[in-house]
Amino acid sequence: MASLKVSIVITSAAALCLLGHTITHAAEASPAWGGDSESAKAVVKAYWQSPYEKRYELFSRRYREILKRLGAANAQEYAKAQDPERVWRQQIYEKAVMRSGDSAQVTVLASWEHVGYQGVMTFIFDLVREDGTWKIANIAY
Repeated sequence: MASLKVSIVITSAAALCLLGHTITHAAEASPAWGGDSESAKAVVKAYWQSPYEKRYELFSRRYREILKRLGAANAQEYAKAQDPERVWRQQIYEKAVMRSGDSAQVTVLASWEHVGYQGVMTFIFDLVREDGTWKIANIAY
């Protein structure tokens, strides 16, 4: 009888996606953020409103290194790896949490449509400050 051996390789980004999937119901940013919550949310909003090539510019250096190891070494390769048929509709900003002075997390519910199917996904954006600007350090869904 032959045996079947299955290997599963999980990258750090994929592991974070699997472990980081949560649904939150808090509607307001933490008061500790002050005006900073709006600047962090603005980066996430820019992500949704930008073409894939421009989204790449919003990523931290560390996240770009992870993408490079996964085969997307630049903005064009990142854009090619995306699903062009999925249409993102509305985004609802559920929660914003300051992790420290230089890191934050924004949770977004995003509705989508794809070849006749519809749904809602939860996205968790981890942000870090690089050179005084918020950058996306990871996206879990």
